[in-house]
Amino acid sequence: MTAPDAGGVPATLDGLLPHAGRSRLITRVISVDAGGIVCEGSPLDAPDHPLRVDGRIERAALVEYAAQAMAIHGRLRSDEAGPAGVGYLIAVHDMRLGGSGPDVPAGVLRIEAREVLSMGGQVSYAFTATAADGRELAGGRASVALREDGAEDGAAAGAPREGGPAADAPR
Repeated sequence: MTAPDAGGVPATLDGLLPHAGRSRLITRVISVDAGGIVCEGSPLDAPDHPLRVDGRIERAALVEYAAQAMAIHGRLRSDEAGPAGVGYLIAVHDMRLGGSGPDVPAGVLRIEAREVLSMGGQVSYAFTATAADGRELAGGRASVALREDGAEDGAAAGAPREGGPAADAPR
């Protein structure tokens, strides 16, 4: 990862997300501070956009942009607080879908994510995804479970582990 500038904005996104190629939806960080991040997302009008299904991108799919912005914020914060962990999107609450029709307009997207809670291996953010013309396309709250240090791959904080209590539950 390239060192951030004086305002905390990284020069490149390399090393901040596991996503690569077309699946990396965030194209640049506009601003970042301890409480949140503002990013720019890839243009929505590309015919081969990874979220396009049957020629359309549903507004609800914009939560993936928010999740990537949250991950970048967490990674940048972890450089201040210690090693980066792995996070798993576990819930989306109070989702708002703005505008008419389910599909999103063409153009670049602006994503803002503000941390609202960080406690016990879980982080929650409020997020908005805004079109180039300023219209809010989607917003809500999203929660991420952080993998515990030393946890096996795929084991989120508080998640049942193989052989744990959930494994003993009647089926």
